[in-house]
Amino acid sequence: MKPAVSVIVPVLNGAATLPRLLSSLERQTYRGEWEVIVADNGSVDGTSNVAARWESRLPGFRVVYATARRGVSHARNAGAAAAGGRFLAFIDHDDEADPEWLRELVQAARSATMVAGRYDFKRLNDSVRRAWYGNRAHDRVPRALSFLPFASGGNLGIEAEGLRRIGGWDESLDFGGEDIDLSWRVQLAGDRLAFAPGAVVYKRHRSTLGALARQQFWYGAGGASLYRRHRVHLQPRALVSLRAWGYVALTSPDLLGPSDRRGRWVAVAAHQLGWVVGNVRHALRHEAGGGG
Repeated sequence: MKPAVSVIVPVLNGAATLPRLLSSLERQTYRGEWEVIVADNGSVDGTSNVAARWESRLPGFRVVYATARRGVSHARNAGAAAAGGRFLAFIDHDDEADPEWLRELVQAARSATMVAGRYDFKRLNDSVRRAWYGNRAHDRVPRALSFLPFASGGNLGIEAEGLRRIGGWDESLDFGGEDIDLSWRVQLAGDRLAFAPGAVVYKRHRSTLGALARQQFWYGAGGASLYRRHRVHLQPRALVSLRAWGYVALTSPDLLGPSDRRGRWVAVAAHQLGWVVGNVRHALRHEAGGGG
């Protein structure tokens, strides 16, 4: 009998963190038929061997190899293609799920095609790491670029048919914005996105300034690609945000200050740089005949 729900975990070199995620899935209170699929995007750290230890511990557990293309969207699509569930739940390998996570997602899906869960940033991060990310709250569905709300790729559920209908995750958005794009396409197609505040995922932030800078740079570049793709629905935005760069300039002494302020400066500066580079890359592709 096919499961009602498939939990899909995209992973690349996650041997160190995947066990804690899978252990949290062991504690789920959901009592329907479900399966767990780990989509390995080409790990070289023994991730698949680590994952195999859960074969008898989680329902319908298996590893699929998503190596045709590097990128989390490809891994998610490969996991979805292998899934038998009518409802697909996505979670990242370096986070942890609350015991009620899956049950709450499934319950909210009764009235919507897509469901956004809620993040908790406190359990897995100290106050310094939380400050790097702006100590943001997540008690409602976030919005991006002043447009529609979106579900984060590491904590969402979607009907399998709904995902198929809109063509799956966009694999050309390799470095950020793919979850926003997916959420917007679902809603622009006339389907509903619901919020499940009880579907909590404990989010793990980046732990070094280098990793933080790389992540935020690619988020900025991904945001530029997202903007260009959906600009017909969005308010015009400048290539360079004077307000944002003014903040970067005025707070530059923070680079010599406490680690919480230093990390926040790095995050904002890297994101803004990514936005600029992403827009320039798009313009160059367009001039070369790449369109977009």
